Amino acid sequence: MENKPTLVIALGGNALLKRGEPLEAEIQRKNIDLAAKTIAQLTQHWRVVLVHGNGPQVGLLALQNSAYAHVAPYPLDILGAESQGMIGYMLQQALKNQLPQREISVLLTQVEVDAIQTLIAHDHLVICNGGGGVPVVEKADGYHGIEAVIDKDLSAALLASQIHADALLILTDADAVYLDWGKPTQRPLAQVTPELLNEMQFDAGSMGPKVTACAKFVSQCRGIAGIGSLADGPEILAGDKGTLIRLDTPHNHA
Repeated sequence: MENKPTLVIALGGNALLKRGEPLEAEIQRKNIDLAAKTIAQLTQHWRVVLVHGNGPQVGLLALQNSAYAHVAPYPLDILGAESQGMIGYMLQQALKNQLPQREISVLLTQVEVDAIQTLIAHDHLVICNGGGGVPVVEKADGYHGIEAVIDKDLSAALLASQIHADALLILTDADAVYLDWGKPTQRPLAQVTPELLNEMQFDAGSMGPKVTACAKFVSQCRGIAGIGSLADGPEILAGDKGTLIRLDTPHNHA
């Protein structure tokens, strides 16, 4: 088996359902097919571990939940687990169609990391930590679900650190990280160090967690991290598109 470097990909909810699109299964399937093509390309050079968002899907499940008045609404941890199953299944099927020779494993994550590492070692493409993972707390009598939302990007960065990944790639609906976003002075950042990113301000509701996750991963693990559009996946890690975060800037990089 080839000894490829390990890449954790965080796939934004927009890869599954673009803004303004209705929450139809068939539309999600078409978008996931496109995502699978990009991820299949990346597997040529990387061992891939895939984390996905679940915002629109959990919203849909919550609405469907509330329509049935005779049953108390299901809590967020169970809706999170349902969305992991739904999205994980669709991603698994699309990726298997692109990579028929590969084993694709979907983990309902509250799973211990060494389960994940074993599968990577056996060359499985692993899909896990969907929506950031199912929110649980450990009490004296074991694990219990709680009403919480876990940030998918920070969860992906933590996973990448724990499995000693070489790279982290966050695919979203922005083609790069921008300075002065939404102002006439806005400009994309091509290659940047974690130190420089930490001095800048980003929107806490969207780009902030992505930037924080990538800067932390690069600083701690001394790997590389990319942020950009789904369609640009391989080019982002090559430094040709999107934003690439690395310890050395292009000026002192041969």
